[in-house]
Amino acid sequence: MIEHEELRQRAHDGCQQHVAATLEGEFEIEMGEAASFWDDHELRHVFEQHMVIWRRFGTFDVWLDAEDRPVGYADPGQWEGCEWALLTHDDIHDIRQQVALTLPETAIEKAEQGKEGSLVVTLRESGTLRDPGRWQIQINPARRSIISVSPLTKNDDRR
Repeated sequence: MIEHEELRQRAHDGCQQHVAATLEGEFEIEMGEAASFWDDHELRHVFEQHMVIWRRFGTFDVWLDAEDRPVGYADPGQWEGCEWALLTHDDIHDIRQQVALTLPETAIEKAEQGKEGSLVVTLRESGTLRDPGRWQIQINPARRSIISVSPLTKNDDRR
């Protein structure tokens, strides 16, 4: 029987070859837990090796609050192919689900054309009457992707 460490190395090497042939760019393979066991159905020893493949896909900015919690971000790569189109509230709601931050339930306050063909949407927290939170989401309508998300302060109306 092949030693456990040799099986781990073979799994890593096979994964590396497959990823190099499949993905573009640089990547890193993180080796996870491994297990070997006897399979009564197939009547053979089985080796399982869990791996996570990391690949850099872009650069983006993250804004933090006073407690170092993420409150907004901008992904400059999402500007590519930006072209103006007015989206429906249902479209905006679907795209809002892509936000990589946990926002409370929100309603669309306004949606208008922004710079360079983007769609700027102001969201207001639903279900609260006292000091509701507001956010601005900038969308690339052509790609239906989010360019940036940022919190708005009281009386803040930027574009």
